[in-house]
Amino acid sequence: MRKDGPVQQPLISVIVPVYNVSAYLDTCLSGLVRQTLTEIEIILIDDGSQDQSPALCDHWAQLDPRIRVVHKSNGGLSSARNMGIDMAKGEYLSFVDSDDTVHPQMMEILFDTAQRTGSLLVGCDYKVTSSPMVHWPTVESPPSCSMITRDSIFHSITVDLVVAWNKLYHHSLFSSLRYPVGRYHEDEFLAHRIFWQIPEVAWVRTPLYGYLQRPGSIMSQNLSAHYEDALLAYRDRIQFCRQQGRIDYLRDSLDTLLSHYENLLAGERGSLPDEERQSVVHRVSQDFEAWKKYMRPSQKLYWHWLSQNPTNYQKRKRIYSNCTAALKRFVGKRA
Repeated sequence: MRKDGPVQQPLISVIVPVYNVSAYLDTCLSGLVRQTLTEIEIILIDDGSQDQSPALCDHWAQLDPRIRVVHKSNGGLSSARNMGIDMAKGEYLSFVDSDDTVHPQMMEILFDTAQRTGSLLVGCDYKVTSSPMVHWPTVESPPSCSMITRDSIFHSITVDLVVAWNKLYHHSLFSSLRYPVGRYHEDEFLAHRIFWQIPEVAWVRTPLYGYLQRPGSIMSQNLSAHYEDALLAYRDRIQFCRQQGRIDYLRDSLDTLLSHYENLLAGERGSLPDEERQSVVHRVSQDFEAWKKYMRPSQKLYWHWLSQNPTNYQKRKRIYSNCTAALKRFVGKRA
């Protein structure tokens, strides 16, 4: 839906980092300008693209005055998002990746949910696709919504909670926060700091966002740097929980870090070069020593086993889990 002029005080600022996505940008932006909630601004941050993306951004800005474009030198996803946050005029913020697509009702549904629940953050389900989503079913009535407490979130900060793009944030949540420049897994570094500010998150149980998986995306590149930054982000979450005095959150975060180590050393992705593998094992031992005083007994076992012998780790963990389950069944029958 075309607007006759820019919105002076938009309800929502939609921030779209753009980098070499000329094949997908038209589809992404056509979904944004057709939003049923029209009081939005769309901020396109061209992050030094070398294809036709800059020209496409300017073209769309001519078609719809709600679109603002900035061309900058390449600084990465975090720097583009941060610039968008600094420019945003809306009461709420939403991040959309420029190769993804959104339901035409997404902003309206998330905004209405925020107003109805009073939550400063509203998220929604999403679809993983191999091609851009073009046709979306109309949502005829207010979709199902649930409230997720901060305790539940910190017990298991899952991927759908961590990612930036399937959500509506009150602008105040970013008053003192920005994404870390030069890091992969930038969402992981910020998620716990955002969720700490919110007693409950409202969650719309309808897919309103289409996440495109493609070979040239950031997540398919530089795997070594990816896991290094993921480790740093998980350690930051653990340290943050300790600083807040929440040892229960800290222990759950240790499980997340251990799971990442398991995938690197003992899971399907456990195919690191020998030298790199030994470096990861050494870091498991360092983290075990640093945090073992906070660990539950079973956590200590798992961390010790992985640091000592990753090859036999899964077998030992499976035997321990089976024995523990059998003991619980036996005790239950005797009670």
